[in-house]
Amino acid sequence: MYIIRRFLMFPHFTFSGTAYQALHRKLTLFCTCVTQIILLALSALCVFVAEKNIKQGNETAFLTETSSVISHLQEQDVISHQWLNQLQENSSIQIYLYENGTPLFYDQYHQTTADEQLCENALLAAEELTGNPPFFTKNKRLSSHTEYQFNSGDNIPYIASVGSIPKGDSYLNFLILRSLAEQFHQMLSLRIIVIIANIAAFLLLFFFFHFFIRKMLEPVETAQKKQTQFIASASHELRTPLAVVRSGLESVEKCSNEEERNHFLHLMSEETVHMKRLIDDMLLLANSDADTLTIKPEACQPDLLLLDTYEKFEPLARKNGLHLILTLPEEILPDCFCDIHRTEQIFSIIVDNALCYTPSGGKVTLSCHAENEMLCFLFKDTGCGISEEKKSHIFERFYRADDAHTDREHFGLGLCIAKELTEKQNGNIQVVDAPISGSCFMVQLPCAL
Repeated sequence: MYIIRRFLMFPHFTFSGTAYQALHRKLTLFCTCVTQIILLALSALCVFVAEKNIKQGNETAFLTETSSVISHLQEQDVISHQWLNQLQENSSIQIYLYENGTPLFYDQYHQTTADEQLCENALLAAEELTGNPPFFTKNKRLSSHTEYQFNSGDNIPYIASVGSIPKGDSYLNFLILRSLAEQFHQMLSLRIIVIIANIAAFLLLFFFFHFFIRKMLEPVETAQKKQTQFIASASHELRTPLAVVRSGLESVEKCSNEEERNHFLHLMSEETVHMKRLIDDMLLLANSDADTLTIKPEACQPDLLLLDTYEKFEPLARKNGLHLILTLPEEILPDCFCDIHRTEQIFSIIVDNALCYTPSGGKVTLSCHAENEMLCFLFKDTGCGISEEKKSHIFERFYRADDAHTDREHFGLGLCIAKELTEKQNGNIQVVDAPISGSCFMVQLPCAL
């Protein structure tokens, strides 16, 4: 998912709402199918192992019962009808006895036509398997038996054991059968359960990935919309100075008066300065988005940071009829761990905004205090303030209040840049409620350890 998001957020890829919906469907199906294929492979492996265990269990049980029966037949000179009846009733095997290949009277009496056909199929299967008569034995003094599987005339699987036991001058032949129909039904039930479980898993996975991928794509779509809005706003901001430069060039070509020509050249120079500032701001944000913005933190004194900012803007504040006030605590503040150049840039953006939106005669106050291993820099003004509705938008790119759209000195990127630079230094910037009126920005930066 991370790779998909990084791929989609690459600047050269643009998607409309319909394209996002199509991508959402494709990714949902792709992820569902891939996961389902893995589940099917694991399910097939589990079924294979389970069926193998079922077969081995039935074979082991059959061999155990067969060994017990053969031992009893070897030890007894007379085969009791009662023992045969109990064996047929209490076990899962069927036993048929022969003397020198001829069925005993018990079997002749109890066998049905179906039993006769079953025995015939079993003996034919044994002959095909060994290539010898069913009760053939090489050593006439030792018992022998062979186990195998076959299908009856009704296509029911059986496991069988056929062999001979020497009894004096004759042989006691036996055919022991056990139906594997129950084993077949067990394996069939297992497969049906696995198939139903996989169908249910497919549906659950589909709905899961449908909502999961939609959540994953939401920030990508939002970022794409912001990028589109960013490009549109940047184009709008660049259009005005470019139009001024173009019209100025046309006027210079037509103008014969040196004074007027210098006037147009001065206007064009100012517009190029505006364009350079805008492009520099856009490059800074682009570097921040690409995570290539260089931050060089070091320990510095917070009061000196505020003092430098104060000295930089005090003449401008006095020129605009404003009072720029610096308030520092009496106790010694811990050092601030930050990039000095970037931090001064943050402070300059905030103070410049405060001076622009504070009416003549107002005050802009700079202060600082330490709190929970963080240094809090406060910038308060007595301007028009910021409404609660606008507080959630002022850090967005190219966002400006309605009454500030005609301000050529601000592009709506300053506070966004301040936020990016602050967060890159593990800090935080926010608008807090001013004590009386106006606005108050708080920048929090970590203390040096």
